[in-house]
Amino acid sequence: MSTKQLHIDGKPVAAEKGTLVVGGSAEGARWQIERQPQHGQNAYTITRDGSNEGWVAPDGAGRPITVRPLITTKSLPPHHPNNQLWQISPLDQGGHSITSLANELSAGVGGPDSSGSQPIVLGNGGTSSVVITNA
Repeated sequence: MSTKQLHIDGKPVAAEKGTLVVGGSAEGARWQIERQPQHGQNAYTITRDGSNEGWVAPDGAGRPITVRPLITTKSLPPHHPNNQLWQISPLDQGGHSITSLANELSAGVGGPDSSGSQPIVLGNGGTSSVVITNA
């Protein structure tokens, strides 16, 4: 499993204060994308590099994706709740869409917050193209 960097519109995708944002610190922008075949052909978890904190989908549309410790069952292979699983699909214009398996809503950029970062939310009316590169 290799470390990846994710970008939207040339800005890093990072974790700030438990929320996934665009335009955050480059140090918080290193991710592990791990396929979870026990959940289907195109199911992934996305965790911070060197951590068990990962992307967790909110309950509804328009709410930000959180970054917090992931939970699993003690079975082998481990099973994850659907709100921790993501589908990653290539887009025709380049980049990828990232969709929650819990509610089938795509990740997109919300409005800027007070720090100037933009939270990444689900179902904001559009899909943001996420560029995934090796770190």
